[in-house]
Amino acid sequence: MSLSTMRNVVRDYAWGSTDLIAALRGEQPSGRREAEVWMGAHPAAPSAVDVGGTVVALDQLVADDPVRVLGAGVHERFGRLPFLMKLLAAAEPLSLQAHPSIEQAVVGFNRENLAGIALDAPHRSYKDDNHKPELICALTPFRALVGFREVAASIELLESLRVAELAGVLDVLRSDPSRDDLTGLLRSLLTTDRVAGQALAEAVGAAVRSDGPFELERAVARSIARVHPGDPGIVTALLLNAIELAPGQAIHLAAGVLHAYVEGLGVEIMASSDNVLRGGLTPKHIDVDELCSVVDPTPSQVVVLEGDDADGEYVYRTPSPEFELRRLELDGAVTRSTWGPEIVVVTAGVVRIDDVPVAAGDSVFIAANSTWKAGGRGQLFRAVVPAG
Repeated sequence: MSLSTMRNVVRDYAWGSTDLIAALRGEQPSGRREAEVWMGAHPAAPSAVDVGGTVVALDQLVADDPVRVLGAGVHERFGRLPFLMKLLAAAEPLSLQAHPSIEQAVVGFNRENLAGIALDAPHRSYKDDNHKPELICALTPFRALVGFREVAASIELLESLRVAELAGVLDVLRSDPSRDDLTGLLRSLLTTDRVAGQALAEAVGAAVRSDGPFELERAVARSIARVHPGDPGIVTALLLNAIELAPGQAIHLAAGVLHAYVEGLGVEIMASSDNVLRGGLTPKHIDVDELCSVVDPTPSQVVVLEGDDADGEYVYRTPSPEFELRRLELDGAVTRSTWGPEIVVVTAGVVRIDDVPVAAGDSVFIAANSTWKAGGRGQLFRAVVPAG
């Protein structure tokens, strides 16, 4: 086995788009929400692969012969397919969220297991024992909130709204806050009295409807107010960096970075995990203490990755050892060799990979130590394990 076509699970989360993935595939929208297409071996939604006419779950394929499928080096280092790839299509803002470090994930997963909390319990925070660094590369203009903005800029933005209910938040920001102060501010927003929180959110929601400075931030906040009226998470959102990626641009999110994807279609890759600590803009469980122990409130600027040109591909390099994303604008034929496992998804055109036609939105799994050929005209993304 070297190359196998994939059948992937589509997640229908409430924030998902009804048309972005259909448009990618060149199909008529079904009317259903299509939020994420999972491509990988995570046990929550493993892909199925066709191996010589037999369809088998990818996690089972890996378990049956890990050295052959993953390669000796990847098997020894990770013991699993280390990455999960997705198509992510957001029509509405996702929840504010952060992901744990691997040390925090192991402790949290074991703690919840010992407490007897079922893996599918709605109040469970840790679904596995892995961390979840991630990268998303835009296929359409893509808006996101990423990490805490520099404090001076947040003060300027909040002052421009002229909302009396923000006085307490501004007092904290004007005090030259430490990390503890910013974590305390986040905790305060998450635990505010329901009536007071709703009044604050409604006042801010009304203010961002007016034109003013920080146009992108106001536009994102208007989206939040429309989808989550009365949720004080809109204030937390206004403390984060708002960005809009052009197609081909990407961002990498390390452990502890509070973020939310807002709108658009992208290719996402991450360590194989489903651990999410939520911080607002969601009806789902929010574990305030755990989120505050995980989140990094340090203000920072967002680094946008354009992709390094290497051997005719754009390579999005990150510190994450589990994955590397590569974008190939195909016009003709190329040959590639693998040292570890790969997933290849086509995002434009119709490409032949080892003489198998692969249309936009479809993907193939390629085992370690394989050589494969692609031909045609289109765009494809490769999920690989970086060497070393």
